[in-house]
Amino acid sequence: FPHDGKINWNDDRKKIHNLIRALSYPYPNAFFISDDKKFFINKSCLLEEDFRGPSGRICKITSDGIVILCGTDHTKNQALEITELVLDEKIVNPSTIFKKLWLDLE
Repeated sequence: FPHDGKINWNDDRKKIHNLIRALSYPYPNAFFISDDKKFFINKSCLLEEDFRGPSGRICKITSDGIVILCGTDHTKNQALEITELVLDEKIVNPSTIFKKLWLDLE
């Protein structure tokens, strides 16, 4: 069902990464909602760089995408990098979208 693709950032990063991979094209994609916009995720990767903190928080914006914290186990790495989004039926680099949102918040 479409609502099964909604990401719960409290889930483990590997579970979220596998959900994204399982629901990628030609399926309807995993998604999250931010600033009243629905973002569909095409691609993600697990990072070796160690990040920890509250789940659902963007902790880094890179040229390749955004790093989001996942899970509730704060004793291990929680980093998941989102590298490709679909917004308004267009493929976009997440860093472009969220860098602008980040700057608008400052």
